[in-house]
Amino acid sequence: MQKLYKTVTKDEINKWYELTFTVPDDIEKMEFEIECPGKVHVMLYGPSDYKGMLDKDKSQFFIATEVASKGFLAGLESGQWKIMLEIVAVEHEMTIQITIKTKTAQKKWYHGDFHTHTDHSDGNHTIAEAISIAKSYGLDFIVLADHNCYSQNDFAFDDFVLMPGLELTTPKGHTNFVGINRPFNKIDYRDKEAVYDMFDQGMKAGCFISVNHPFVGDKWRWGFDMCYHAIEIWNGSPLSRNGEALAWWQEQLSKGYKILGTGGSDVHNHDPNGRCYGQGRTLVFAESLSRKHILEGLHKGNISVATSADSGFVDFRIGNTMIGETCYITNEEQLELNISLDLKRKSLLHVYTDEGKSLSYNLDGHEKSMTILIPLGHTFVRLELWGKGKTNPFFTNPIYIR
Repeated sequence: MQKLYKTVTKDEINKWYELTFTVPDDIEKMEFEIECPGKVHVMLYGPSDYKGMLDKDKSQFFIATEVASKGFLAGLESGQWKIMLEIVAVEHEMTIQITIKTKTAQKKWYHGDFHTHTDHSDGNHTIAEAISIAKSYGLDFIVLADHNCYSQNDFAFDDFVLMPGLELTTPKGHTNFVGINRPFNKIDYRDKEAVYDMFDQGMKAGCFISVNHPFVGDKWRWGFDMCYHAIEIWNGSPLSRNGEALAWWQEQLSKGYKILGTGGSDVHNHDPNGRCYGQGRTLVFAESLSRKHILEGLHKGNISVATSADSGFVDFRIGNTMIGETCYITNEEQLELNISLDLKRKSLLHVYTDEGKSLSYNLDGHEKSMTILIPLGHTFVRLELWGKGKTNPFFTNPIYIR
């Protein structure tokens, strides 16, 4: 927190004063509070551009990486900033105090629902209602995957990330295009060529593309030879709805394909006793809670999937290589998996490789970490965490081995 002060007298009406402060490179939000017995205009300048002005009748505003208070431009950069004060009204003498609170970016796993619908298509909730419910379920972001429309992507909200999205909805299946407001020029699914052209446009635009519920409901029947990143391995509940996607995913990984797994609730009408927000969630390891860094984490493959808030959590690394990345092996005889755990109950931990389920461990629910050694010769390793009776599973994406 920083505090800036300026004392002025009534003779200084209409004069301008400059106050400077420094912003480090790890800040993702700044909040400003103005205490002034008179009236001033507060104009904010970043190192390279003008950010906006606070009217004399207001006392607070904020700037964040992707959103800002009305009247201000979003975007933060490190370096020297300045505030220009225009003195508008003062009775005798007054001291202006400006308090600047900063929020530091946190590099960690963020929880999101990768598949939600609002009243912009066939969902029952407004975006504001969706945010409120999602927050109550411990989510940090949601993907606005409304059917074949972009309008939901123009909404922004402070302290909660709305990832732009679109669920391409066709008679032969559905796919999420995430991270870009308008991933292609038009919707056209009259034939396979037109559909695959949209995939190409989405890839070029920088989207993260995940084929939704490929084997249940509106099954994916266009084939899998287009350009995409992931499939939705968990869509709502129960296990029987998602078992075929999990089996297909493991089979493709074993064949050498790099396909990521995502999870989402596909919620249209939130029901705490049925399909609800976060019942199927995608965790992304990101530099900060922002659209930019969430999308970067997706493209790096730093992704895991939890099926509910009660799934527990498992993370692992091989040396400095984390989930979604490739570990290059030279002289080692075995691979050492360094595993972090946050368990909700007694659980089963399964280790999967290209040979299928290779190892299993019974956990009593108190473990925080463990180390597992596996022989060389595998092309990938991933972990699954299950509660007793095949409940509340958690899936990591693979670490690939070369």
